[in-house]
Amino acid sequence: MDLTELRSEIDTLDSQLLKLILKRTELVNQVADYKSQNRIPIFAPEREHEILERLSKKVGKNNAGGVKLLYGILMDLNKLREYQHVPPEIKVPTGLGGASVRAILSDSPSALCRYLSPLAAAEVVISDIRSQLLPGGKLVVDIELIGETGDPDFAAALSVLKDNAEQFTLL
Repeated sequence: MDLTELRSEIDTLDSQLLKLILKRTELVNQVADYKSQNRIPIFAPEREHEILERLSKKVGKNNAGGVKLLYGILMDLNKLREYQHVPPEIKVPTGLGGASVRAILSDSPSALCRYLSPLAAAEVVISDIRSQLLPGGKLVVDIELIGETGDPDFAAALSVLKDNAEQFTLL
């Protein structure tokens, strides 16, 4: 196969993947409705852990990190949609202009994009970000955000980040 044929096959797979992702999103919306009607919290860490472990075992040790990152981002984006559907109860202590966030995560610095994806999807502007790896594998991330803090998308994105953090502080 030449490069054009390979790229054509990739384009075909991308179309199939997109259809599946959109179908998954439809189901996530139904889950959000169910959770809302039955007063069930959006964030289900045990379910996320179960999914990530199951998928990691299917692909083997060499690909587990990438699969966990990819599905972590997908799940975070789905949580963002759920939080947009069912507005979160997160209070930002500042008015218009943005917020400062400190999150302590149990992950490697290379996985930081997972935690920023919901902010990017909600079109929240990150004006500054600093991270530091602590002993024991904890990652401290300080993020300066610009946006309308009353915007439900802003609050939804912060809620997803809060769900993933061991400690989360809005300043």
